[in-house]
Amino acid sequence: MNKYFKTLNINGLGPLTQEDFIELNKICSKVLSNKSSSKKNRCFICKKQNKPYCNSHTIPQFILKNIAKNGELLTTQIFNKTPFSKPISGLNNTQTFHKICTDCDKKTFKDYENPDAYDKIPSQNILKQIALKSYISRSYKHQKELKLGYYAKNNIQQNADYLRLVQLEYELNVCNYNYQSNNKKANFVLKNINNDEVLFKIQYFKTLDYVVPYALQSHFIILFDFNDEPLANTFDISDINAKDDIILCIFPLKTKSIIIAFDYLGNSLYDNFFTTLNTLTLDEQLSIINYLVFLYCEDIYFNNNIDDKIKKDENLIKFANSQQKVGAKSFDVLFLSEKKYEEERLKEILNSHNINNYKTIPNLLGKKYAINARCL
Repeated sequence: MNKYFKTLNINGLGPLTQEDFIELNKICSKVLSNKSSSKKNRCFICKKQNKPYCNSHTIPQFILKNIAKNGELLTTQIFNKTPFSKPISGLNNTQTFHKICTDCDKKTFKDYENPDAYDKIPSQNILKQIALKSYISRSYKHQKELKLGYYAKNNIQQNADYLRLVQLEYELNVCNYNYQSNNKKANFVLKNINNDEVLFKIQYFKTLDYVVPYALQSHFIILFDFNDEPLANTFDISDINAKDDIILCIFPLKTKSIIIAFDYLGNSLYDNFFTTLNTLTLDEQLSIINYLVFLYCEDIYFNNNIDDKIKKDENLIKFANSQQKVGAKSFDVLFLSEKKYEEERLKEILNSHNINNYKTIPNLLGKKYAINARCL
């Protein structure tokens, strides 16, 4: 097997040895530092060329500071048996991206990056700003994944690694779709960022009187409802509605925490789901939201004092190690018919994503796991 590709395990595992871990990071640094792109310095927002990119945080830095210890946070790699990267993230580099200039970063996101904005239900302007930043950040992430994927593809020995090549081609197509889709959604929100157009509706908003141990800002599609009925067909890219996203934020503040879930106005996909959720007790609501986070999200950032029992929780570890496999074809189904593949994959994902299994993992949003000043 090619010496470079061996570290890029597309079965959801990272490098298996310390030597491979070091080699992988060297390769990533080399590929991602390539500055050949003609649009390298084109700001996504103002579209002006040759403006230096700022180090833009997806989650506002003032929120991350509330749970950071000595300027550091833990990532979901703490649950991964074979991590792709270090499990500790410095505050200045936590979920940052480089696609907008400093002026646009300061002006466009000033409302949602204001700590005083969360004393009440977020305004439409804040929802737009959250969505825009989330989409640009995800686009940047997929852009990096494409660079690494094409590098891996070019270094696979086609005859010896045919199955890996076929799977990588599939994953590159999905990644490219996600990259283009997030760009499209970002431009749609950007077009309406300063007008009075109502784009989003809040499905869930809760203020907790304690500080939760992790922060999140992400968007995803919930696959199944409480009755195990599919909400969206994620097997067929052409069938995915760009407005099927649920955007979820978990913001730990100084003395409280805010949870916001919102989607597009006019999209009824999740209406029944959240109607049902809101009829449950607060503890059940938080447990289910916590379950959604670990089912669908990778970019979760934790306070360093998270209990060792949590890090060793078997179900959380299972989620972390299976996260990258969701929606990807494994070797044993590559040559099934599309219909048969969808049937088999649906059974597999329904089993692993049954919302009624929410009690199988610790509810880190519960008051039991709240942090205080002594933990920082």
